[in-house]
Amino acid sequence: MNTCTVDGCGRATRYRLYCSMHQLRMRKHGTTDAPMPAQKNTCRVEDCESEVRAKDLCNKHYKRWRTYGDVNHKGQGGSPARDLRERFVEKYVEGGVSECWTWTGTLSTHGYGVIHDYVNGVMVQIKAHRLAYELSRGHLDEGDLICHTCDNRRCVNPNHLYAGSIQDNNWDRWHGGPAPRPNPELLRAG
Repeated sequence: MNTCTVDGCGRATRYRLYCSMHQLRMRKHGTTDAPMPAQKNTCRVEDCESEVRAKDLCNKHYKRWRTYGDVNHKGQGGSPARDLRERFVEKYVEGGVSECWTWTGTLSTHGYGVIHDYVNGVMVQIKAHRLAYELSRGHLDEGDLICHTCDNRRCVNPNHLYAGSIQDNNWDRWHGGPAPRPNPELLRAG
C-alpha cells in the first residue's frame, strides 16, 4: 500500500500520488497546500452563536429584523387577549341579528376566515368562526367543531354558529344545512 507523497501526510493513496484530501485540493486549487476553509461567521447579536445567514445575522434574528425591524422582537406585547378581540372586531362587517356577518380578513385555503395570534410563544392560525363562537359563548372542548347554520364559510355571526361533532358537520355538508333537524346545541341544553 502506497502513502500520500505530501510531506507528513501518511494517508493511503487513492489516486496516483495523493490521498483523497490532497487530490481534491490539487483539483480545486492546483496545489496541495491550499488553505483550509475559513471559520464560519457567527451572528452579531450578543450571546448568539448561530451561523450567519445575511446582514451578519443568523436565520432567527434575520427573520425578526425583516418582519419587525428589531432583532430582539419576541412577538408578544401588551395584552394578547384584548389585542386579539380588537383585531377580530375590525375584520368583519356586522349585519343584523339574522344576517351573516362577513369576514373581511384573511381566508384559509378552504375559504374560512382566519386570524393569527401567539399561543404559548408560537404563532398559530385561529379560525374566525371558532373565535367568534368562543368570544360570545365561552370555551369549547377540544373535539367540538363550529358549524354554520347559514352554510357561509365567511360568516362570523354567533347566531349562525353552533358547536357540533364531526358527524353533525358531515350531515350538514351532505344535506344542505341543519334546517331539517333540531340544532344539536339546543338538544343538549334542553
